[in-house]
Amino acid sequence: MISQLDPAVYGNPVSTITVDHIEPFLDGLTVEKAIAEKKLFFVDYHDGFLPYLNKINSSPTSHAYASRTVLFLTSDGTLRPVAIELTLPPPYPGDENIARVFTPPSQGKNWVWEIAKAHVLANDTGYHQLVSHW
Repeated sequence: MISQLDPAVYGNPVSTITVDHIEPFLDGLTVEKAIAEKKLFFVDYHDGFLPYLNKINSSPTSHAYASRTVLFLTSDGTLRPVAIELTLPPPYPGDENIARVFTPPSQGKNWVWEIAKAHVLANDTGYHQLVSHW
């Protein structure tokens, strides 16, 4: 996934999600095979939210990230998130953006993963309400 935003303002346009993040969750498939079989899906709210994050995050009562998510279609027809990238804009002009990738836990609950999913859901809801309906 590559951003269309100005890299001089918003930092590195290339997603930090890699094959190494994704492949352990593809039920034995390679990324190439999963793409060929139309089993990988991408939800990219990076460009839609990144320009607004400094203003949103200047409020003492809220914090938001721009998200990119990779979903895998399992054999039982379930779309399972396998990687989430949360990004903040660069702290200063000319700096790189701040991005971190989260993957599902190997077992049990991982609250950081659950919070990453909550940020994706917030992006999805916000985009739906603010962009799709206007």
